[in-house]
Amino acid sequence: MNTPCSICPQQTRCVQPHGPKPTKYFAIGEAPGSDEDIHGIPFIGQTGQEWDHTYLPLAGLSRGEIFVTNTRQCRPPQNRKPSAKEIEICGQHHLPQELEEVNPDIVFLMGATACSLVPEIDLEIEHGIPRRGVLFGEEYWLIPMYHPALGLHETSSMI
Repeated sequence: MNTPCSICPQQTRCVQPHGPKPTKYFAIGEAPGSDEDIHGIPFIGQTGQEWDHTYLPLAGLSRGEIFVTNTRQCRPPQNRKPSAKEIEICGQHHLPQELEEVNPDIVFLMGATACSLVPEIDLEIEHGIPRRGVLFGEEYWLIPMYHPALGLHETSSMI
């Protein structure tokens, strides 16, 4: 169920995170798309299907093993990329608590927006390379990666 956001200036609906707690794997995307906004579950649209049926099996994982959330939990107007201020406000509001509740070993930072949470990450150089890093004051194995939506548009980028 989508509920109004208590911190967003637009007072839009939130797409709540989804997945097991605790679990080893935690994935952070950018923001909900239209399917996610309608159904209230992150990564269920075309990009989520690409992730579920292509990338997760290649990694030997299934969706049921992963807690999934977004940097911004409500859909930005015109589906635009979240601003730095929106990333800071929304991410700081919910991500530290989600990470604490899930207690993951590995955090997938899916796309430039999620990677911006760890300023020293250079996504173009570090795509797919696990590294130790600090996220909201705690150390995790981080895996910076291109957003799965990129594979729908530029297949060669996701190989």
